[in-house]
Amino acid sequence: MSKVTGKVQLKHFVGLLVLIVVVLSIPFIAGHFSDEVNWGVVDYAVMATLLFVTGSVILVGRTLVPTRYKSLLTVGAIILFLLTWAELAVGIL
Repeated sequence: MSKVTGKVQLKHFVGLLVLIVVVLSIPFIAGHFSDEVNWGVVDYAVMATLLFVTGSVILVGRTLVPTRYKSLLTVGAIILFLLTWAELAVGIL
């Protein structure tokens, strides 16, 4: 791996972490204004893990998966994320 490739991957990884913090700040801020949003530490940890795994699969897929399968991997990862999120939230299965 060259220095340029490593810097690009690090930049994407940092971007993923920033995105996770931004997404998780939405229920955190909403919880201060509404009693309907009552997330605990475990809820934040589970959602952070889901977001991190999904984002990592997409980022790794961008570099390791052949071009013709990149969009399929991205859509599949997002669908699995949404199904897992919905199951944890309301139990759809």
